[in-house]
Amino acid sequence: MNDSTPTVLSAAFKGGIFAFLLLLVLLPGFSSAQTTKITGKVFDAETNEPLPFVNLLFKGSKVGTTTDFDGNFTIETYYATDSLIASSVGYLPLTMGVVLDQEQVINFAMASGSVQLEEVVIKFDKKAENPAHPIIRGVIRNKKINDREKLGAYDYEAYNKIEFDVNNIDEEFKNRRVMKPFQFVFDNIDSSEAKPFLPLFMTESLSEFYFRKSPKAQKEFIKATKVSGVENESVTQLMGDIYLKVNVYDN
Repeated sequence: MNDSTPTVLSAAFKGGIFAFLLLLVLLPGFSSAQTTKITGKVFDAETNEPLPFVNLLFKGSKVGTTTDFDGNFTIETYYATDSLIASSVGYLPLTMGVVLDQEQVINFAMASGSVQLEEVVIKFDKKAENPAHPIIRGVIRNKKINDREKLGAYDYEAYNKIEFDVNNIDEEFKNRRVMKPFQFVFDNIDSSEAKPFLPLFMTESLSEFYFRKSPKAQKEFIKATKVSGVENESVTQLMGDIYLKVNVYDN
């Protein structure tokens, strides 16, 4: 070993100590990257009734969540900002401060707000005929010619919609504070024998239908389907078995 070896080992040792000390200095910076976790409840400031489906969003970001049916929420993220905004139809938006990188509880007491719509006046002109009436008269005049039951072959695009409604709506449900912004739904709701119906489930389908009389053959191609509302496999299967064969030319 030559005389320069101790000098090289000493330099390597000093470099290792420097890297170790640098790591100790940087560790607090890495450990500070913590999540911000917020739990809380959103309720009506006047009645203390919990508010479901309220939107909560960190100000200036796309990170957010919604409250459950009991008004509770939990949100945890690395990308929090210093403010959390709560918003809901029929209530004034409310902003609360956030302490970053900590677990905390924030409750929102939201004040109700109202939206005033401008009045719209619609007047009927007795001299003007409904533009649909001439079309309807033409359809009636040619119904014997265009009736598909008398055609040798035809095809058409069919759109079907089936809707289920709930009819056990009582006054207690309608008078809940959270339902007040949606009172127009109850004012214009479907009814039978003065009993209201609220839409619960709806299925839609769009298809191409082809028919030939001789030799008899028919085929349907489903182009699109959509199910809205409560998802239930049994109900969906029942809807799939229902085919609405409607002839618009029948009396």
